[in-house]
Amino acid sequence: PGTMQAVEECAAEIEEATFTGPIFDIFDDVGDAEKMDIAKIKNLLKEDMASQKVDLGISEAILNGAVYGTGIAEVVMDTTVDQKPATKPALGGQAVQVGVERKERTVVKLRPILPQNFLVDPNGTSVDDSMGVCIDEFVGTETVIQAQEKGIYDPDVDCGYATTDSDLEPTQDLTI
Repeated sequence: PGTMQAVEECAAEIEEATFTGPIFDIFDDVGDAEKMDIAKIKNLLKEDMASQKVDLGISEAILNGAVYGTGIAEVVMDTTVDQKPATKPALGGQAVQVGVERKERTVVKLRPILPQNFLVDPNGTSVDDSMGVCIDEFVGTETVIQAQEKGIYDPDVDCGYATTDSDLEPTQDLTI
């Protein structure tokens, strides 16, 4: 209990230092005549970070760093569909259509990664020196099939199903 409390206090201190004040700052170039464009971008970025719960991802990465000694997070680009009520004139302006306007946009998410799932090129001495990195984790078959249908994964590869290893499963008939 004492070690757990010390780790949580350490993570809380780091979170407090991270989230006190602005997380980022954007500076306007000197030659720009319009000064409000940067303020608008900052507010939009703050709204996007809040809607995608980036602060929770940062908090979990900090806690992983306090527990394991290394905090890692993956930046994920994703597309989302924003929906809002809209009206549109119809029949030459004599009627109004009421419906939903859909707009697809790109969002950035932050996904914390456990250190045991993060693999670095064994020939590199650091992440910068390596040929690349890999995140090793189990993904559901349905997720792989959906990614194949979207064209993210190669659709010609049969993902198959994982074989069950009965040696690792508890025997239901065994009584002590």
